[in-house]
Amino acid sequence: MDIKAAVNYLEGLWTPEQGAFREAYGLNHYWQNDNYIASIVMSKYDPAKVQIQRSGILSGYTDIRWCLLTGDTIHFKQTPLILPDWMRYADLVGLQFLYLCSAGLQGQDGPPGAPTFYTRETLMGILGKMYGLEYPGYITDIASPFEAYTMYKLCIYALCALKFNYESLAEELINTVTQFQIQSGPQAGGIKTEYVPPDLQSKYPGLLGLANCETTSLCIIAQEALNSYKLKNGLMTGFGLAAAGAGAISLAVKCRSQR
Repeated sequence: MDIKAAVNYLEGLWTPEQGAFREAYGLNHYWQNDNYIASIVMSKYDPAKVQIQRSGILSGYTDIRWCLLTGDTIHFKQTPLILPDWMRYADLVGLQFLYLCSAGLQGQDGPPGAPTFYTRETLMGILGKMYGLEYPGYITDIASPFEAYTMYKLCIYALCALKFNYESLAEELINTVTQFQIQSGPQAGGIKTEYVPPDLQSKYPGLLGLANCETTSLCIIAQEALNSYKLKNGLMTGFGLAAAGAGAISLAVKCRSQR
């Protein structure tokens, strides 16, 4: 995914008069949750805008969902407390997995009245069963019949995959998302929100085929996480090879000195 183009798309959503990012081109709504996740991205690329957000639309606001992406487990509202059937929603399962990772937990009990104990492995298994269930490369969950096959759920799954050291799966997921990055026009760089299979297009007449602030921001976060993971692995491999090479040289020198 072209991160620079995606950031430029977000910049185009900025409205100085509002001190905030609008939802999408043609949708002049200013949501706190959209602006919160955009602020996570823009803290790196345009911190001046983030300061404006924090003194305006985000003043006193912490998103109970996306705060987890900053490592904030205090304000995050755990997904079992949101819906009783949360395990039927891929985004809720993925976020709960990320919560376990951030909180340093391998597993935990369900909420009162639901004594089920679930683990990281359980949640990854649920996501794995949803992935490609009906259409290869996409997640099918209980919400799919209403909102089609959304890119942001693939990004959450990619973040989970990286925590589980499934680099190839994360790359596969993000490669799928990349196919929905708009290449030209006013939305250039943005990520389309959903995929509608050709045989189901008549069932989704309300979808506009737009990119939006929230989806594009999450896609940037996922791509950056993959890039960081690859860089870290590359450095570790390089250090390992260097150490092995140094050990071989040391051994050769030692052998020569003993002759």
